[in-house]
Amino acid sequence: MGKLFDNKDNLNLGTDVISWSENMKYLGISFEAGKTLIVDFASSLRKFYAAANSICSHTKYASAITKLLLVESYCLPLISYGCEALKLNSYQMHQLNVC
Repeated sequence: MGKLFDNKDNLNLGTDVISWSENMKYLGISFEAGKTLIVDFASSLRKFYAAANSICSHTKYASAITKLLLVESYCLPLISYGCEALKLNSYQMHQLNVC
């Protein structure tokens, strides 16, 4: 990342070779290579919607408060984990506005 973004030479660490990667996942947050820090929320949003749809489809006869508590407990941590440590731009904030 940064000024040397176009330099994609492999890194040698002793006798081991570490190859270049276009993206990485660290603590559940996906980062993409670029001149600036790019955070990819697509997988987190996909997991959020899958969990929310599963809760809604399996709790037809439950009260709205019960559904809300389940979504808050199981779905919101999927997209909010680690976000407080990142400086997000307005587009990324808009992506996370799921409600």
